[in-house]
Amino acid sequence: MAGAGYSDEGGVMKNPFKKVAGMALAMSLLAGCQTGMLNTATGKPEIIVHQSSTRDIQTAALNFFQQRGYVLSKPDFEFYGTTYPLKRDDLVFERLHWEPINLVGIPSSTRIRLNIRDTVNGPKVVMGDPYNVNNCHYVGEEVVQATWLYPEVQGYLEQIQRRLEPHAVNRTPRTTIVQ
Repeated sequence: MAGAGYSDEGGVMKNPFKKVAGMALAMSLLAGCQTGMLNTATGKPEIIVHQSSTRDIQTAALNFFQQRGYVLSKPDFEFYGTTYPLKRDDLVFERLHWEPINLVGIPSSTRIRLNIRDTVNGPKVVMGDPYNVNNCHYVGEEVVQATWLYPEVQGYLEQIQRRLEPHAVNRTPRTTIVQ
C-alpha cells in the first residue's frame, strides 16, 4: 500500500515528512544549546582589564569594531533600545545588514553596547551586550537582546583585552557556555 511520499518497508509505513521534521527539531535543539549563559560573573560577555585607562579601552574597542564593519553609533535617546540608560563611558557599536525579505529597504542591525566600569580594587570591567535590531533608526524600531551572540561578543572582548594587555599573565580565563 505504498502511496505518494510513503514507503512500505517491512510492513511499517514511513513518512518522509516525519523524518525531516525530526531532523529540524534536533537541529533547533542543538542550536538552542549555543544560546546559554557564559561562565562569567554576570553570565554575559565581560572581561577584566588591569592596566588600561577608560580612554585606552574605548580607543582599542573603537579600532577593533571599526575593523569588523561596525560604526560608533550616536544614540538619539537615552535608552537606545537597551534595558538601562547609557552611562558616560558607554559605547554603542552598530553594523547594518539588509534582510532579503525586507522589501522596503529598511535595514536591520546588530548593536553591541560596551559598558566600562571601575571596580573597588582598580581594574576595569568591560561588558558587552549584543542586540538584534529590526527597523533600525525608525520609530517602530524593534530591539531584542541577542543572547545567541554572547560567545561571539565574548571572543571580541578577549581580543580587545589581548590588544590592551599583550604581556599580562592574569587575563580573564577563556569562558565556556553553561547549559
